[in-house]
Amino acid sequence: MSDIESYQKWMSFKSYFKGIPLISSFIRYVKWRFFWPVYSFAVGFCAKHRCWLKQKGILNCAENDLRLLQLRDSHKGETAFIIGNGPSLRVEDLEKLYTKGVFCFASNRINVIFPETQWRPNCYTAIDPDIYRNNDQTIPNTLHENLDLYVVTKQIFSGFEKNFQKQANCMWFNMKPISYYSKVNEFSTNAMAYLMNGFSVTYLSMQLAYYMGFKKVYLLGVDCDYARVLDKKGKVVQSEGKRSYFSDKYDSTNKNSAFTEGMIQAYECAERFAKDSKGRFSIYNASRGGKLKVFDNVNFDEVIENL
Repeated sequence: MSDIESYQKWMSFKSYFKGIPLISSFIRYVKWRFFWPVYSFAVGFCAKHRCWLKQKGILNCAENDLRLLQLRDSHKGETAFIIGNGPSLRVEDLEKLYTKGVFCFASNRINVIFPETQWRPNCYTAIDPDIYRNNDQTIPNTLHENLDLYVVTKQIFSGFEKNFQKQANCMWFNMKPISYYSKVNEFSTNAMAYLMNGFSVTYLSMQLAYYMGFKKVYLLGVDCDYARVLDKKGKVVQSEGKRSYFSDKYDSTNKNSAFTEGMIQAYECAERFAKDSKGRFSIYNASRGGKLKVFDNVNFDEVIENL
């Protein structure tokens, strides 16, 4: 049984308790307040020390470790775009990135926009196992696009077809989890050890971009503005008439909920890291509109013209 199949069975089991408000709330509180912080520490501690042992030659590096090692500083000093899936994302902007040949990270159901543009991301990332929900074909379809890189969590990698798992451009990383009750205050610099979860795949992409040596990173379509917003207690607030994504086909079940408070904390952590790097790494927001105000806003057209 793959990690994805195990996850789906676990989620099916959990669904039995969701209809019982008091029990569901109690379990959620105990899990996120007590269990998850301890589990997060254990994952980070073990991954970091296992990586150190591999780098010292005490433990053997697996094939996946060697693939990740090849990524380190592979684009040193270059510029990249991280593409979000917000409603401000425009096909014509992606076409400009395609024409300029700019390296791009993109994630999740970005494949929905592929029929409308020649553009394709250079690196595809994904962290949410729900992308496999209801036999969703996002992963198989995106793998068959033969992109330059696929860098995902181990759980999602386990759902790859066997022939893709063997390809040198497909790899997984450890993701250090975080509790809804914990403040995001870590920006990982070593993808071989782990990358830090920040309630958004965009935060993972930022850390990966740094690991790969990119000097400047621009965000596009990262609106940080969702129709369904989740709070620490698990309550979902729905805004009628608001779009969360660039296409109505993106999430047909309309069940995705965003923990925006945690996302902002993660982005603030990334901005602090960038400023402390003294020019070695910087992040700018080139999105057209949206609610993300953590990073310096820049004009996309001016940025593209100067690349």
